[in-house]
Amino acid sequence: MRWIRPRGLSSVGAAVGAVAWGCVGVWRAGHEDNLPWNQTNPIAYGASKGIILGALAGLFATLFVRWFGRTPLWAAVGAFVGGLLGGALLGTWRGLRGPPDPILYYMDPMPAEQWYWSLMLQHWAARTILPAAACAMALAIVAWSRSRWSWRPRPIAVSTGLLWLAVSLGMFVLPSVIAYEGTIEGNGEHVNESAIAAFTAWLMALIALIVGVVRVAFGLSPGYAVAGNGNPDGNDSN
Repeated sequence: MRWIRPRGLSSVGAAVGAVAWGCVGVWRAGHEDNLPWNQTNPIAYGASKGIILGALAGLFATLFVRWFGRTPLWAAVGAFVGGLLGGALLGTWRGLRGPPDPILYYMDPMPAEQWYWSLMLQHWAARTILPAAACAMALAIVAWSRSRWSWRPRPIAVSTGLLWLAVSLGMFVLPSVIAYEGTIEGNGEHVNESAIAAFTAWLMALIALIVGVVRVAFGLSPGYAVAGNGNPDGNDSN
């Protein structure tokens, strides 16, 4: 019985992670009492963070599938457990370190006794576990389908490259979509937070663009196709 080692889980994780943590940012933008011109910053930050956490979830899922994926079921279970662990690891560590920074720069930090443990668990479940579970579920579906049907290296490389390009396009236009159209007032340091959020999204868009172009270029290169012919399962890398 062969071990299942699927390609592309980090790419799928990054795409799903951008959407999942971006949705968390949408919820935060609608429920946190921030200044109007910084109200949508959590959306840009959430989507940017989701790319990183989703890719990390995909890497963990790949490791777990390689260790435990002898059957399609175990491949899916391994991808889910690895994806959940990878996606929730950093958020869990951040929550255990202490309360988050105040939303507004002039607010006092939250007391530690108010943060631990009830409020921390609520934030952990809604902002860490929920998007990580969504990402892990998508990774499990991809790992299961990959173990059921053999995918050639070229289509995998090209499709995951196109996925990264789609993420890049979304991150490029996101700051324009959520931009504040009213008059910006107040402290200059605080006004600049919206610009920082936009540049963060554009930086992640540039990274996703580079990764996508490289993956598509490699997938379309003749040498890549020749190398893939020696391994019809195409399951040696992520």
